[in-house]
Amino acid sequence: MKSVRMGLLRLLGLAVLVLALAFARAASQSDARSLSDDPTLLSHTVSAGGLHTCGVRTDGTVACWGYNGSGQATPPAGTYSQVSAGDYHTCGVKTDGTVTCWGRKDLGQATPPADTFIQVSAGGY
Repeated sequence: MKSVRMGLLRLLGLAVLVLALAFARAASQSDARSLSDDPTLLSHTVSAGGLHTCGVRTDGTVACWGYNGSGQATPPAGTYSQVSAGDYHTCGVKTDGTVTCWGRKDLGQATPPADTFIQVSAGGY
């Protein structure tokens, strides 16, 4: 009798897990549909750093949210094609191909070379 109860409990646990996954999937699909109703919320690229996240909006501007202790979540004005969030700094490729970085600068990580690029990776610190 005890083994039957254990089997039923395991089956019940599995059923709860399946239902939770189904609800999570349905919620994420519902969220995606509501985001597509407002194209200004959609991003070309999104990058998660240590404690902040940034994304390029469809109009090319950058939006960041989360921890901003070094200014890493305060993007400069301009239009961007790509963004990459590090731990305490963020870099973005502007639509003219130049790279701009903001946030922590003490190790030179937010001082990009003067050149044009198609992609950038902020890395860690």
